[in-house]
Amino acid sequence: MRNIIRYMAIAMLPIVSACEHKDLCFEQTHKQDIEVVFDWQKAPDASPESMALYLYDTDKGGEPIRYIFTGRDGGHITVPYGRYEALCKNSDDTDWVQIRNTSDVDAFETYTPDATDNTAVLSGQTATMSRDDNNEERTEATPGMLWSDRQSGFEVNYTDTHKVLTLYPEEAVCHYTVVFENVDNIVNLNGGAVDGTLDGMAEGFLHGSKQPTENKVKMPFKLIPDENAGTLTAQFLTFGECQADGNDDSIVVSVPLADGDMWTQTFDVTDQVHDATDPHHVKIVIKGLELPEKEINAGGLHPDVDEWEEENIGIKM
Repeated sequence: MRNIIRYMAIAMLPIVSACEHKDLCFEQTHKQDIEVVFDWQKAPDASPESMALYLYDTDKGGEPIRYIFTGRDGGHITVPYGRYEALCKNSDDTDWVQIRNTSDVDAFETYTPDATDNTAVLSGQTATMSRDDNNEERTEATPGMLWSDRQSGFEVNYTDTHKVLTLYPEEAVCHYTVVFENVDNIVNLNGGAVDGTLDGMAEGFLHGSKQPTENKVKMPFKLIPDENAGTLTAQFLTFGECQADGNDDSIVVSVPLADGDMWTQTFDVTDQVHDATDPHHVKIVIKGLELPEKEINAGGLHPDVDEWEEENIGIKM
């Protein structure tokens, strides 16, 4: 009997050994821990609350792997072996952000919702909105701060011991300043802001090519009056000038009058935008704006209120 038991135990050894070998192979992850570093030498004053990293597998294609980092410094992640295109952008300030074409690193675009679509702005949607791409008159909301970078040819191999992916985010938006000097009849504004739009701006930013889009839109802004200096000033962000050939830029100023009419005036600012020393910091100066002499509606509705009258109302206890 002992010989029979010994024989059965010996016969089962190869089976047990094979099972253990299979388990070890199954548990192998085929992934590597890497360190992600966001180096801010190109934007030292940047202060994003979080950063998003998109890794595109150049062999498999398809949707990217997305990672979110709190703060601006980066961190450690686990990545499958492969060769990647890496794209990063800040992922905070999402009330204005719209993104599309995320499966294509070259076409990945950030843009803004229609300026009249308050629902989209408040909800922070990231889905593509319905729009007519042939309509050059649409008005898009101005963007918030955006930082971005792309790195190509990043490989993750099983032989790596300490792999580091370093990206160098920089500003992907442009700072625009509009100043009207020597404004006549500025006192008629009674401290109220003036609406303006800047035509010829790009609809969005392409992260892969680090360029503004070729779609042309208008972007709205508010001009703040300074009666003592006689100026109207606005500061806002854009994605930069539309990259389409032959693009012109213009500013339209709109002032509501007390009688219900709307006073508007258009200014061609193409040369100032094209000739800006730094296209990321554009200052447009217009002199001699003459506001209407008519009474201006500075605050919208002004309802009349009758004198207060006392009235006692009994409350059941």
